[in-house]
Amino acid sequence: MPFRRHPNGADLSQLPLQSVAGLDGLVLDGKPASNRAISIKCGESDLIGRAVLVRTGWDSRWGTDDYWALGPYLGDDSIDLLVRGRVALVGVDFWNIDDVENPSRPAHTRLLELNIPIVEHLTKLSALPKTGFKFYAVPPPIVKGASFPVRAFAELER
Repeated sequence: MPFRRHPNGADLSQLPLQSVAGLDGLVLDGKPASNRAISIKCGESDLIGRAVLVRTGWDSRWGTDDYWALGPYLGDDSIDLLVRGRVALVGVDFWNIDDVENPSRPAHTRLLELNIPIVEHLTKLSALPKTGFKFYAVPPPIVKGASFPVRAFAELER
């Protein structure tokens, strides 16, 4: 939530339900470069108002110590694309959208400043098609809440 990086920003109690529920989903595959930064490719017009889920396969480590190793993060070009594309939400299948060695946290800072929710630790994105689903990740409305576990899921269109 913006409150996490911006003290005057909205907290979980002020999060509009439509910003995290029933969003048109889009899965983008991302492979980390040698520096662990992920670059995603997509036309900006394909991103507008969507829940963009970045699939790297890192979630295959879930439940192991390897999951917490220095892992992938969104590179500056990917953050720029998501911002320009006016996404509704960004989800990733790894434990931090930012490089944990960079205290400026550019993804959190830029996305939350624009009220774009971030969902980390997603699993099983490999089971999703690229499009054709609705995404849900609803947190409880906690006053002064900035981060909280959610039960994230996708509903496939028929």
